[in-house]
Amino acid sequence: MEHFIETIIPYVAGFIELCGIFLIIATVIKEMYLIIFKYKFRIKNTERDTTMNQGLASALEILLGAEILKTIAYRDMRQLIEVGALMLIRVFMTVLIHWELSHKLKEERREKELKEE
Repeated sequence: MEHFIETIIPYVAGFIELCGIFLIIATVIKEMYLIIFKYKFRIKNTERDTTMNQGLASALEILLGAEILKTIAYRDMRQLIEVGALMLIRVFMTVLIHWELSHKLKEERREKELKEE
């Protein structure tokens, strides 16, 4: 069973990483489309759009899942340290993106409340 796990996990983790990469690419393409056609290169209008943050946060969570799977298959301490460092970086980036997203959403709500008054 252990040999099977060590054999299959790198392929599964690789597939999950590919899904995360495709999500990042799709998010960037969508954001570029919005900047070009919806906002007509008015970058200030994009500050309120949370599409990019949500897509990147989801992609990072997917990539983090792949890294967690890799820790199961690796037995060498050097490999575990590398995966652990990558996980810390991705967790930090995910937290930062979530913080920025929540900040944008709070600003939107505050502006909406001010307009209603």
